[in-house]
Amino acid sequence: MAKDQQWKGETRGNLLGYKIFVWSLKHIGLSFCYFLLVWVSFYFIFFSPKSSKELFNFYRKANQFSWPKALLYIWKNYFYLGQSLVDKVAIYIGLRNEFTIHKPNYDQLLSIISTDKPCVFVVSHLGNFEAAGRLVTMPKKINLLMYEAEIQNIKNFMDSLKINSTIEAFTIKYDGSHIFHLSEAMRNNEIVCLHGDRFLEGSKTLSADFFGEKAKFPYGPFYLAERFKANVVLVSLVKTKRKEMTLEFRQLDASHGAQGILDSYSAELEKLVVKYPESWFNYHNFWQ
Repeated sequence: MAKDQQWKGETRGNLLGYKIFVWSLKHIGLSFCYFLLVWVSFYFIFFSPKSSKELFNFYRKANQFSWPKALLYIWKNYFYLGQSLVDKVAIYIGLRNEFTIHKPNYDQLLSIISTDKPCVFVVSHLGNFEAAGRLVTMPKKINLLMYEAEIQNIKNFMDSLKINSTIEAFTIKYDGSHIFHLSEAMRNNEIVCLHGDRFLEGSKTLSADFFGEKAKFPYGPFYLAERFKANVVLVSLVKTKRKEMTLEFRQLDASHGAQGILDSYSAELEKLVVKYPESWFNYHNFWQ
């Protein structure tokens, strides 16, 4: 990543904005929140110039969009990002029945998970994976690793809304104690869920081709899968219609070590980004 675009492990957002959408969901409804997002999306185009610039460059370079189409997709991206946040809150407060979930080849995913091996879900910033844990039934507990540097007041507020689910979220600790949680989950043949498309500056990385150029990826998820001989799956929950989502998954080739798993991950992620360009919520310079 370019030095001025290094990711700090923080989540974009404003606590007041979250509270406004929670109040609107409870008292006015989901459709009204989507209407608000039409205008909020325009705000981000003009008042988040760095993010808009990175999106524009990505759409032009990776998707080979014309500049008018790239500008349109910047707006669509912010609109879909807003919807993903609203949808997540709606699910947290019990509005699951508002959504239809399509799960093509779901039996195949269940067969991968249900073996006597741990499973690593290497997710990405494509779509809304966290919502999947509350909309899609999984046969094992999901251990979701998050970054401790997320904005704490927003995290606390969102935690206060949570309903029961099979997801247990825990954070990366600077003293390394999260490693014990990961190891225990893997020994128990549970599901460990880690982001594979973003890393903190200074952490160990691997490189792989992504849209024709070398890009850096975090070392941890791919090493963990290799170390415990786990099944490895790229999983995304993407918005396909106004209140419809599709669970996309790809089993990754785990036969050639950490680098081989990464190469499989980057190739499959690239295909999904091409398929769902409006749902790629990565606002940083992805290449070295």
